[in-house]
Amino acid sequence: TVNNSKALAGDQILVNHISGGTLGGYVIKSHSTGADGSFKITLKNESGGSLSEALTLGFTVIRMPSILEG
Repeated sequence: TVNNSKALAGDQILVNHISGGTLGGYVIKSHSTGADGSFKITLKNESGGSLSEALTLGFTVIRMPSILEG
């Protein structure tokens, strides 16, 4: 879980593998926690081998407009 006071529950989070480790060896996803102030990042090893590398990740919080009903 990443704690970030700028992230709101409905925001879009983009995550990138910046450096370190095997590029393309991982699937990286972000997930909403459903609450303001935090989100989750998950990593999945797609290489088929045992990876224990230190990765540097970058993320961007994109503010999503409120959807109005009516």
